[in-house]
Amino acid sequence: MSGASQLDLLTSHSWAKDLLVEKFRSNIERYLTARNVIKRVRHKARLGDDLYEAMLSTVDRHQYLSMMTLWSVGQGISVRVRHWVEEAVKDLIVYQKEKFGREIDRVYTFSDLRRGRFLAETDMVALAGEEQTEHSHRRNWYVPVRTSIVRVAERLSEEVDRCYERRGGGWQATLKEIQNRVWERLPDSIDGSLEDFPIETTAFQEAWLREVALSPGWEAVSRQKITCNLLILEKPPGKVRAFRFASPRLSSLRALRDEKRNLLLLYGWLRQEKLFRVYQNSVRVYWTELMHRPISPNQEFFFGKQVFGSAQFWEYLKVPYDVLLESLAIAGQALKEQIRDAVQEATPESIRKLNPDKSRLDR
Repeated sequence: MSGASQLDLLTSHSWAKDLLVEKFRSNIERYLTARNVIKRVRHKARLGDDLYEAMLSTVDRHQYLSMMTLWSVGQGISVRVRHWVEEAVKDLIVYQKEKFGREIDRVYTFSDLRRGRFLAETDMVALAGEEQTEHSHRRNWYVPVRTSIVRVAERLSEEVDRCYERRGGGWQATLKEIQNRVWERLPDSIDGSLEDFPIETTAFQEAWLREVALSPGWEAVSRQKITCNLLILEKPPGKVRAFRFASPRLSSLRALRDEKRNLLLLYGWLRQEKLFRVYQNSVRVYWTELMHRPISPNQEFFFGKQVFGSAQFWEYLKVPYDVLLESLAIAGQALKEQIRDAVQEATPESIRKLNPDKSRLDR
């Protein structure tokens, strides 16, 4: 394919729509089967929820199972579709790398990371004699992190939390001023006073973490749970870009502080690893809106210049957000038939009682 033809295909985004529609249709067909629907309803039935069953005690068995089946389908799809989109994002980047020559080295999703698919060509930990990264085959991803990085991340997240509470509603007008504050030195002690340091400033936070991450000599490590939804290694002199996709439920101060700690740990771990040292100061960690949603002032305060809006993210992917929505709508046309077939097969006869002490499913 000529360079001009490649450019036309890239900018038309037809390739992206074809890729997304095929992926989403395949996911729907694999997930929305009678067997999976029956399995979900059986799982709910075995929970023995007395309160739930008491409320529905006047509903006959067929109505109960019909409601449970449709509820299971709806809940399952709502959970799965976000995961499908995250996996599709990786496919979009890999396709651009293979077909259009985009300067990308490797791409990993959270699923890749927690299942141990992230394999470095050099030692995973930039600490001689320490163990390799321990990958969880469950729902979490654990990595060994220098103790000093953990302490700095915890200290910073706590101080930002305190600063937010002290400022109350008055901080909003000074947010830009906060992020532009400068400093002449970094703290001498992790436990010392931070009164004279711009602890809310993203650049200061990263500089402090970078200093402790790159300090020479042996240091103890501790395994930390980190969440990173997408890790992209661009070919040098590009960047390492780590994306943490935002949750719409993230609003409480405790949740914001924990998420801030997660982002700081992720940045510290990336700076610690030998694999990423070729990138020098080109490591970026983003708190990212995958979908078009407004970013609240408190989220902007906690994450500062780590915030990467949805428009910025999809611009980086070189695929318009509307292409994603259109692809989901096209693939979703198969839902009607799939749901109908699955629900028809999920009959009362196929969903047998699993707990003989419960009479709810016998009526």
